[in-house]
Amino acid sequence: MEKKIALFGVLAALATAAMLMVVPATVGAWPGNGAGWQGDNATGCSVFDQNGNLFSAGVVGKFVVASDGSATLVCKATTANDADQAITYSGFECGTLTGITTDTTETISKKGNLTLVCHVPAPPA
Repeated sequence: MEKKIALFGVLAALATAAMLMVVPATVGAWPGNGAGWQGDNATGCSVFDQNGNLFSAGVVGKFVVASDGSATLVCKATTANDADQAITYSGFECGTLTGITTDTTETISKKGNLTLVCHVPAPPA
């Protein structure tokens, strides 16, 4: 699936997937100091609709950075799903404050409940 990438709200012409926009509400402990960080409802996410088009899901996410620097972004939203089954997208690019990953999945349930998960591995030691 060809998609454009938006990095922190700026569209870039890198053309192979959708990039999440992640904006933390607060910055506390961060990788490098061994403490990690978590922001609840602290991220703004762009997600796919049932037709594969990007839309802003607003501030609906959780962004967790582990002490080793790995990170997980989870966004939840609702959107239409006229299909008679769940819709799943995976392997697209997702950008966070800790890096870009393709370890990604977005699922839209038959009822339109959307969950996006992006895993960013720990940086090399």
